[in-house]
Amino acid sequence: MSKSLNPPKVPHVAVSFPHPHIVLVTINRPEHLNALQRQMSIDLDRLWRWYDNEPTLRCAILTGTGRAFCAGADLKEWNVKNSEGNVKNVERWAENGFGGLSNRHGKKPVIAAVNGLCLGGGMEMALNVDMVIASETAKFGLPEVKRGVVAIAGALPRLIRTVGRQRASEVALLGRMYSAQQFLDWGIVNKVVKLEDVVQEALKWAVEMSGNSPDSIIVTREGLLGGWEAEGPRESTNRIDGGIYKGMEGGDNMKEGVLSFVEKRNAVWKDKLNAAQTWAATNVDGFHLAPNSLNESVKGHPDSSRDFQSRPSTPGMAPDAGIGYGRKPRKLVLCFDGTGNKFHGDDSDSNILKIFRMLDRQADDQYHYYQPGIGTYVVSGSLTHTGIRARFGSWYQKAKDSAIGSSFDQHVVGGYRFLMRFYNPGDEIYMFGFSRGAYIARFLAEMLDYIGLLSHGNEEMVKFAWKAFAQWQGREQVPEDEEDCDKPPSKETEAAKKKRDEMFQFMKGFRETFSRPVGRIRFLGLFDTVNSVPRFETAWMQRSKFPYTARSSARVIRHAVSIDERRAKFRQDLMYQDRPKQKDDKGHHFHKAINDVREELNGHDANGHNDRGRKSNHLSPNDKRGGRKKKGNAYAPYRARSRSCRRPSQCGDPDNFSNLSGLALDEINNIDDDAAQDIDEVWFSGGHADVGGGWEMLEGSKSTSHIPLAWIVREAQKAGLTFDDEKVAEMGCCAAHDWQEATGRPPIPDLRVSSGSGGPGRAPDMPMDEKEDHPKNDFHSVMHGACTARIHDSLEYGQGLGPFAVTAWKIMEYMPFRRMDLQSDGSWKPIRWPLPGGEVRDIPDTVRVHGSVIRRMKLDENYRPGNLIIGGGGRGVRKASAQHGIGDWECVADPGDPVGEIWMRKKKDDRYRD
Repeated sequence: MSKSLNPPKVPHVAVSFPHPHIVLVTINRPEHLNALQRQMSIDLDRLWRWYDNEPTLRCAILTGTGRAFCAGADLKEWNVKNSEGNVKNVERWAENGFGGLSNRHGKKPVIAAVNGLCLGGGMEMALNVDMVIASETAKFGLPEVKRGVVAIAGALPRLIRTVGRQRASEVALLGRMYSAQQFLDWGIVNKVVKLEDVVQEALKWAVEMSGNSPDSIIVTREGLLGGWEAEGPRESTNRIDGGIYKGMEGGDNMKEGVLSFVEKRNAVWKDKLNAAQTWAATNVDGFHLAPNSLNESVKGHPDSSRDFQSRPSTPGMAPDAGIGYGRKPRKLVLCFDGTGNKFHGDDSDSNILKIFRMLDRQADDQYHYYQPGIGTYVVSGSLTHTGIRARFGSWYQKAKDSAIGSSFDQHVVGGYRFLMRFYNPGDEIYMFGFSRGAYIARFLAEMLDYIGLLSHGNEEMVKFAWKAFAQWQGREQVPEDEEDCDKPPSKETEAAKKKRDEMFQFMKGFRETFSRPVGRIRFLGLFDTVNSVPRFETAWMQRSKFPYTARSSARVIRHAVSIDERRAKFRQDLMYQDRPKQKDDKGHHFHKAINDVREELNGHDANGHNDRGRKSNHLSPNDKRGGRKKKGNAYAPYRARSRSCRRPSQCGDPDNFSNLSGLALDEINNIDDDAAQDIDEVWFSGGHADVGGGWEMLEGSKSTSHIPLAWIVREAQKAGLTFDDEKVAEMGCCAAHDWQEATGRPPIPDLRVSSGSGGPGRAPDMPMDEKEDHPKNDFHSVMHGACTARIHDSLEYGQGLGPFAVTAWKIMEYMPFRRMDLQSDGSWKPIRWPLPGGEVRDIPDTVRVHGSVIRRMKLDENYRPGNLIIGGGGRGVRKASAQHGIGDWECVADPGDPVGEIWMRKKKDDRYRD
């Protein structure tokens, strides 16, 4: 509960604040069907009066726990009074009737979220609230006549005004129970929803109402109550015009409402007590409200003097978020696992599962989403497959899915729906992925850039959003030599360009019509991305000369890539690579380089770490500074902006994420969009699953995948994601985030490894003496064990996979799969011939290599990857000869750090310098 709000305590009643302007009151006496004792009614009356006089609150919701909303008065207590002869001369209820509501006038609205039985006094309360949302299972009735008592708390005249005398007589004189649908037809209930949605639906209505002028709500409601209490239209109008309206007329909120209409923006309402609210407080009785959920945290609730930006109507907000612009941003973490990966509960789990396990489940600002890999499940109407035919069908579908990624669209849309459900403007999105899961994360990130994020409640539109973006990704190639328009294009090119323009304009119109504000993704953490989705794989190879597909505007991207994977269907899908300089080079990337400050600020990145050796912070090699842009290149990603007005500075509020110099959300989005993109792609020893995890490990051994795991975890922490410290320690990553603070390393020296004249080169020894005194010895030993752990090879018998699987993969190596091939000039070209034959991956000269790779080559003379040491792809050379040594390398980041140390190949003109 907010420290600034102190509502009166009521026994068996929970009070919470799911939204800065909303109070939720929950009757919590389920064992007695939420029947109210006399003192509870009196205490509730005080609670409603408090609500009326609390300036920051604008709407209230009342609900119950268990199978009842409220079954009326506690007849057991009444029976005790009868036996004691104390029924007479005892105040039945509070001044404002049963529960402080049945005869309440008040100045602010109350919504009843009727979750179950609504009988007797419960129905009397429901008849006098402003709106009623009922569950399908709710039952209403006035059974007093069956118990020898009378519904005398205000229900009878109100029932007649609502449904007429005959129906009112039926309800009151027969004592029957009626369904929510029946009362909906009669006009007593506003809407009927599923039981699990009743409070959330009421919250939606309350949020929408609280976005309106609080003064107008109070005065308008007073006018409605005049009619409700049988006051004539003329008398009611004269009373309001001569009283409460005078306090509102010419006030700040009236001026703001008119001005916001003229300026075509959302209004910013003030909650401070003004003349209208003061008049209402002194001339109208107070009324009450109800809670949304039990034990709901109310952190960040505003104090009574704070202004809040009015929100757009409910479809644009996460329905359970219940928070406006004045709250701290949340972190939405999405984890996409690789093909065939699912939970095992031991060290054979993938790195994605390990990251998900380390996330802080108790953080009130985080929402987590995990998705098993492609090929691990088949969507069907049944959770089990018991028959032989069903099991065979399931096996076939999963095998097909693993082979061609047939459920790829369902995986992307699954993450998209999660964001629709929980994202609010200002929230930070973190994504992790392995293998095809990494490609899903990148694909989803680009989809957000181009399509935007649909509002919650528009699930029917997801299919159209997917179809539009999928068609865009599968678009035909437009030849580069005809793209410049310096020469007349061919008919085929003209048709392709026209089709491309039409698709983009459709996406643009779609996103501007249906999408809501979504900021750049905060962090992408990827393990060895592969495409292998035929629908999109072929299209991007036709369009691109570079080994990357899904591109994103994410602010921070970290990609761990495998050096030793050889399977053709697991070719790397890189984030960026250098492009060879060509005459009249033309950049054509969709995302313009944000700014040029990274290289100007002494080669340091936004986090203050040395950025030496990162050849490009642009997503595409084509986006070089100085490169000319294509004419008419308008295919930019999109993030819808809030067009609401700037709200005043709220400096000094630690719970307000807009505290940056009092900037409004729109201004923060501008800063977010203009921030430099920070990309780092680092290569690690091992095959595909040696980087992303998933191999079964012998007891006491450590997987090679632990090193890229520790690296990604540290980078995510730098980007602002918090983990559970105990679980991080349990997973052996406890020192991944504080090594620099613990060692206090000086700036990076110019460390180099040279092969000399043909013999194996020896790098300067790692600072082992310092390591011995380092407080993280256990962590160092774990990292050392991972550095020297076994490397698996899926194309060799006895190297991880069974004989049948190895044979199957070997056969696939002699099929003409199209793949990207590194050319001698540094460019990439899609090829089918010669056949793959288990060739090693192509590695560019500008590769950034993790320090563990250099250590492994120093410690193991048999580890000499030809593609890494020889360079230029090392085609056909799995193991470099002794004359090449380990190559010529220089340390460019965090020397001696077991997690952050990065090496690069020495420049060619420096390799043999004395």
